[in-house]
Amino acid sequence: MFFEKRFVIVFLVLFSSFQGMSQGVVSFPELNVLYKAYENVLVLGAGKKTKSLVLESKELSISKSNDSCYVVRVNTTSRTAQITIRNKWTHKIIGTWQFRIMNLPSAVLYWGIYPPDSEVSLDQPALRSDYGKDIFWANSEIEISSYEINSPLFETSFRVSKGMITPEVIAALESAKQLNKGNPVDFYVVAQVKGKDRILRRTEAHFMY
Repeated sequence: MFFEKRFVIVFLVLFSSFQGMSQGVVSFPELNVLYKAYENVLVLGAGKKTKSLVLESKELSISKSNDSCYVVRVNTTSRTAQITIRNKWTHKIIGTWQFRIMNLPSAVLYWGIYPPDSEVSLDQPALRSDYGKDIFWANSEIEISSYEINSPLFETSFRVSKGMITPEVIAALESAKQLNKGNPVDFYVVAQVKGKDRILRRTEAHFMY
């Protein structure tokens, strides 16, 4: 399944009551993760009342992007960080949330729908990379800048820009399988991928055809 290229991690805080701005605070602890080298997005589900709130943290840089959204950047080497929500008029604390600090997970490289170490088919249009199971958001697809594919049965390796599975790659795999008398062919893909922190990294995977 392919996802949109643009996404945000959303930490949603719902305020079910604003009687005195101190009741009905609900958080989602399963999303209490902030990633290093990444613009985390925190959303306050408080409607117009958001204008009365201030977000504070000693370990984090927090900037407001619109009425209910904030961009949170990690400034600490600590494994945890705390965000306090305060009423800027009364200075009363509405709630305090603890977050885990983590690196973005390593990218996982797929042959279309097939995960690493799978026996693949040649009907897939492109490679895909995302954060695998180590994610806390739905849209996690990573941009593939280029890749190299090789096999002990290839005469030469192939370098391809972007992530498309080209006719040349397909022909090379078909030829390798014929050379291997129809037995499965091991091949390896090494890709340059750009994660959600926009840093270019190397990732690789083994497949069979």
